[in-house]
Amino acid sequence: METFEVGPLLLTSESTEGTHQQRIEIAVDRDDLSGDEDQIELSMRVYKDSLLDKMPVLPNLILDMKEEKDVWRLSQITVAIHIPLTDPDYLKGIAESMRKTRQRMVEMGAVGTLQNLKGAEVSFQKSSSRGYTCSLPDLGKAGEVAATGRMFGQNTDDGSEKRSDYVFKITDCSSSSFHITAEPAKGGAAKRAFCIDESAQPRFADDGKGSTCISGGKQLNEMYSEEGGGSVIGMGAID
Repeated sequence: METFEVGPLLLTSESTEGTHQQRIEIAVDRDDLSGDEDQIELSMRVYKDSLLDKMPVLPNLILDMKEEKDVWRLSQITVAIHIPLTDPDYLKGIAESMRKTRQRMVEMGAVGTLQNLKGAEVSFQKSSSRGYTCSLPDLGKAGEVAATGRMFGQNTDDGSEKRSDYVFKITDCSSSSFHITAEPAKGGAAKRAFCIDESAQPRFADDGKGSTCISGGKQLNEMYSEEGGGSVIGMGAID
């Protein structure tokens, strides 16, 4: 962090998020000095990898200063928020940010569903002599994971269960193993595929294919590293 006594910037801060560089600038947009009073208007800009980040709102801070006995004292702070609705680039950036937020929400929902399905498989296997099942309706009746049955929607023709953004399917069932995949539904907000088995935590594949996830899926902590979006919050994984 660096501060400046003169010039167009009051403060800058640089940090690293994953493999990305972030820079925050507090700029001095206006400095009106009149006698023993001074009004300073500040704005904030955020850059990621040298590109300006489009924030949902543009905050401004107005500081009213008053000189008393050769000492400048802060007398009032005004916070203003600007939304440039006529700027097409700004609106495009906000739309992209909303799309990414929606995508992350449905992806985290898919991860939570996979973990619940894994728990239901474990419960089914313990209560059945047939081993693990490839039938989602069987898991809905297992009884020990109460929320699982409420997650399923209508059956699709291939025997999988479809939600608005993901299609869940169980394959490779045996007495000792199974694979559960979640692939993006056509026209939905999701892009990545997810998978889980009897021994591992959920993984993901950028190409949206469950088969890719099973054969070489990545760990969840890598999911948003390329976007500089921070780490994935744990969701109570089942061992």
